[in-house]
Amino acid sequence: MLVAEKPPEARIRQSSVAIMTDGHHVQPAPPTFARNTAASQPRSATTALERSFAFGLALIASVEAITARSLAALPEFDGSELPVEETAPIDAAMLQTAAVLYLAAELEAARLLPAVETVAGLFASGALRGDLGDKGKVLLDFWQQRSQRFARQEREAFFARMFGSMERVRTSRLAVNDSFNHDFEPLMIDLTDALYNFSVDAAQTGSIHTSVRLRLAAQRMIENLAHLGDGVASYIASDILQTIQQAVTILKWQEVQAAVGANSVWTALRNITRSYLQEEIAVSDHVERGKAGMLILAWLAANIDKLDELERTPLEVNDPVVTAASDWLQTSLRLQEQAERQTSASVSGEGR
Repeated sequence: MLVAEKPPEARIRQSSVAIMTDGHHVQPAPPTFARNTAASQPRSATTALERSFAFGLALIASVEAITARSLAALPEFDGSELPVEETAPIDAAMLQTAAVLYLAAELEAARLLPAVETVAGLFASGALRGDLGDKGKVLLDFWQQRSQRFARQEREAFFARMFGSMERVRTSRLAVNDSFNHDFEPLMIDLTDALYNFSVDAAQTGSIHTSVRLRLAAQRMIENLAHLGDGVASYIASDILQTIQQAVTILKWQEVQAAVGANSVWTALRNITRSYLQEEIAVSDHVERGKAGMLILAWLAANIDKLDELERTPLEVNDPVVTAASDWLQTSLRLQEQAERQTSASVSGEGR
């Protein structure tokens, strides 16, 4: 009998509910960026993301080193035969690049770069007043250099081709629909759910079933991301991550926060998207999902040659990658529910 496969939305909800009701699950710490009160701590909130940036830049440096070694090891090509492909190191580098780009994709979904470009444009036009000193030059440079960066539409199209969730498919204006990576999100659901169940099972019976499921889920994800092996993605990842760092630095300035009625980086971002971009964005959920997804894909890169040994290397339920899997599923569920509410409100508004 054929059974229709559940859509990604239903599978996210099912996996998230199972994790939240499982008595063996160690609940992760609350999202770092969720508070929107005067008691929030912007320094600690941004420090967590800065650690993610440092981790991402380290991954990019590793990718560049691996690629350089692989190219140096290739024999001279005289046209008589193709060079031998070094599949294992290139695959690891590919996944490290994907990890960094996933964080960047979620920060794009949070509208980080469009928001900061808006602030910079306001300052350049004189609409944002105040003596910023040397910071004013940084804002002007950020605005004037926008034509040298990947434009918003280009970034959205690129991320849709890599991690084509329905949100990215809707927001992308340039990419052809057939080029979207529609399989990524269902595969990520499988991988995160398999990671969690493998850790729970390892703490109980140690059944081989969950290790086989995790290995298959990991292998399917690796195959899905194989198109990143051309080296271009590594360059894009490095460029976008450095731009993101500049944007976060600007939003950390108290002068900018005060100008938009905020007291932290993420409340500033939320206020800008509401007031100037006319969008209601779940900033903290996108940031948390980006950090979790980066950690999961980095774990996959580090274990790409060890997938056949999972039974001998069990994961604890409080292992960082297991917590990341839980975080990814739960933030995905919240984002999905928000999208459903917004769609319902939009339909109701049109019916009036």
